[in-house]
Amino acid sequence: MIVRQFCTAEERYINLLPQHPHLLHRVALGHVASYSGITQVTLSRVRAKLRQANLSCYALTFSLSTEPASVRAASR
Repeated sequence: MIVRQFCTAEERYINLLPQHPHLLHRVALGHVASYSGITQVTLSRVRAKLRQANLSCYALTFSLSTEPASVRAASR
């Protein structure tokens, strides 16, 4: 929990995806934002930024779940 406190909003959202891949289809985005500790406006901006970069939630989920933890840690 403390680690999430020091992450950016984008990192929080990206880290949430592999843990709960189908969450975005089942709950309101306001709840996702609240759970992530960010505002709905910030969540919207993060999602738009990732969409603009052509990174879908499934691509992020797959890439994060298949990379070794050491690679993920080094990329942050």
